[in-house]
Amino acid sequence: MTDEFFTEDKKSKIQPAIIIIIVLTIIIASAYLTLSSAKIENTPPIEQKTYTQTYYGISSEQLKQMIDNKESIIIIDTRPCPCNYNSGHIPTSKHCTNPEVYYNYTIKILAYDQDGNHESIDICEKLIGNTYNDIYYLIGGINAWKNAGYEIIK
Repeated sequence: MTDEFFTEDKKSKIQPAIIIIIVLTIIIASAYLTLSSAKIENTPPIEQKTYTQTYYGISSEQLKQMIDNKESIIIIDTRPCPCNYNSGHIPTSKHCTNPEVYYNYTIKILAYDQDGNHESIDICEKLIGNTYNDIYYLIGGINAWKNAGYEIIK
């Protein structure tokens, strides 16, 4: 036996076969990629929603106008004790201290607390990146609402 497995004669016959296999592999891969990209191009785009990235302070007058105009808005009383809510709250508001309840909402959300400095802003910050529409807090809280002479529900 010789030390070389492939003789020159065998090598000359195998090389063209290897070249043909490589060329066929490239052709098949190109065809597959072309068909795959055609399927992607014909697929309708998925509707992309953008998470809210900030929140805004609004005045009692602005909130009153939104309510009077019957805008779609969820109003959240964020004062820690439900007893505060029961003793008086803004019309149509709901008591809630857990912002996760409102994750993925597509309706405007307004949070208020007693004075506009603590709980409502905390809720707004936790809603950022978790909801799809405008997020507001009431500047001055329910105290500003009362001082403006607007209705309180008990």
